[in-house]
Amino acid sequence: MIDESTIKLKISLTDPELDDEELDKLTRSLLRDIKDLAEDASIAESEEVTKDVSRGGIVPALLGVLNAEVSITNLKKFLGFLGDRLGNKPIKITVKKPDGTEFSIEASSKQELEVATQKILELMKNT
Repeated sequence: MIDESTIKLKISLTDPELDDEELDKLTRSLLRDIKDLAEDASIAESEEVTKDVSRGGIVPALLGVLNAEVSITNLKKFLGFLGDRLGNKPIKITVKKPDGTEFSIEASSKQELEVATQKILELMKNT
């Protein structure tokens, strides 16, 4: 049964048509947009140091990867927003359920993300 707990999502933007600077800009813009829909959201960090092209400094960030913690009741709205915002850009979402199990779903269109959203919700019912 779905309850009020939260789940952790790792959102990977995988558009090969974007260069590093465009991908970084899209990631930061998306982060600003999802902060209102998520309990917590941040750019994913890496143990490796990568260049932060927007600030010219060095930070431990993963290019094109965001972490978000979303309430299960807000999940459909959150994923719907991603579909509207990203359109037909390829995306990979890794979901970490409250019990610690993980699964990943990839989508390349708004329609595929809608199907993925239904699968995620079905899998969450078993939590």
